[in-house]
Amino acid sequence: MTQCADLTPISSIEMKALPMPYNLLQTNPSHIAHALIQFIAHRCIHFTALLALAIFAPMAGAQVYPSKPIRLVVPAVPGGSSDSISRMLAKVMSEQNGIQVIVDNRAGASGTIGSAYVANSPPDGYTFLLSDGTIALYPLMASNVPYTIEKDLIPVAQLVSTNFVFAVNPKLNVSSVKEFVTLAASRPGKLTYSTPGNGSLGHLVMETLKSKANVDLLHVPYKGAAPAMMGLISQDVDITVTSPASLRGFVESGKLKPIGFTGAKRSAILPDVPTMDEQGFSNFQLSAWWGIFLPSGVLPVVSEKLTSMILSALRAPEFQKHSGGLSLDIALVVGKAFSQSIIDQNRNWKELIDKSNVKLD
Repeated sequence: MTQCADLTPISSIEMKALPMPYNLLQTNPSHIAHALIQFIAHRCIHFTALLALAIFAPMAGAQVYPSKPIRLVVPAVPGGSSDSISRMLAKVMSEQNGIQVIVDNRAGASGTIGSAYVANSPPDGYTFLLSDGTIALYPLMASNVPYTIEKDLIPVAQLVSTNFVFAVNPKLNVSSVKEFVTLAASRPGKLTYSTPGNGSLGHLVMETLKSKANVDLLHVPYKGAAPAMMGLISQDVDITVTSPASLRGFVESGKLKPIGFTGAKRSAILPDVPTMDEQGFSNFQLSAWWGIFLPSGVLPVVSEKLTSMILSALRAPEFQKHSGGLSLDIALVVGKAFSQSIIDQNRNWKELIDKSNVKLD
């Protein structure tokens, strides 16, 4: 039997709607009972209608998703890898689905401004984030990050990844990471390295090298990957670590020399560069990844639809060609597997961060 429970107070208007006279001392008890039954039935009809509306209205909206432009937030300035990946993804998604996907660059505060913007956006599927792996690392290095992945964001899918390459200025006269480490050991605290910023992946990769090789290097953080590269070209620093795509042009022009690659096998675009394993550095397979996140609270049916749209875009020849040109590998990890991957990687990075005392505060 269907039951109805409405504990909200009876309004004065509803009181007037009750059958009157309503005097408990003068009215036949059977009349009172009849009036109450009619009133409760009336209230139940409205309660049931409101309940149905609350349950089915979001589902109805989800069934027509997407029905308006979608905002793709990038927590980085235009021109970098995150921006390039996002613009190609938005282009292909727009063409495949007949809906506009707009790239919105919201850089600042080491990427936390854009990430927090998405975390605080309405959970309707019309705002999502494309970020590199630092989105998960910053909370390990700072106490004032305005979001947590566990509570405020839904990891949807990891899309692409790339490994790192160590590079030096040719005038340093070393040809491998092994030779660089020997030089650094003979000059403790004297050699310097550039990164795109404190707490960046480049910073953590260099701290990994310091830890594994037991050498002392001086960190010189720049405001972005391009300035960090120019610092090496101008010999203001001795070594840097970056992506193969970012380095290739400087290698071809003779301005920089690659000396080690962090992949399991050699880079397709820098095939002459030995891997770290080949040089005696075991378990040195490090990579950067880019993934998609939604604000917490998005309905599963909406998240699944957006995931389907993204996966379709990744399969497009245009997107795969663009990724290959950036030396990016399609490295798809979806849903719960993506969430678990972040947890596993953070466990390893946290050990290094704590040991190296990397702080953003």
